[in-house]
Amino acid sequence: MPGMWELPLLKEAAVPEAEVRMTLRHAIMLVNYYVRIRSVAEKEVGLLSMIYGERRWIPVAAAEGMALTGLARKVLKRAHLFGNLLVEGTSAETRDRDKA
Repeated sequence: MPGMWELPLLKEAAVPEAEVRMTLRHAIMLVNYYVRIRSVAEKEVGLLSMIYGERRWIPVAAAEGMALTGLARKVLKRAHLFGNLLVEGTSAETRDRDKA
């Protein structure tokens, strides 16, 4: 989305099962996306991700206050990189279930 930060997109959609960190569903309007997230070492970013727009490394603490896409924010929260914040529109019950 214009003006918003997002996580890098991989060149290849296929992710080896052993390298998948999480799988999640993300809905935009009436379209459901199923997204597989993997870890990428800093030295592999250029090889594995598509290069577009502005790219830079930032501290995780700084990302929390940035204009992130909904998907980027959801991934970082589910990875427990944003503390105990609730995903907008979710209940404490959902948060507790996701922690298990």
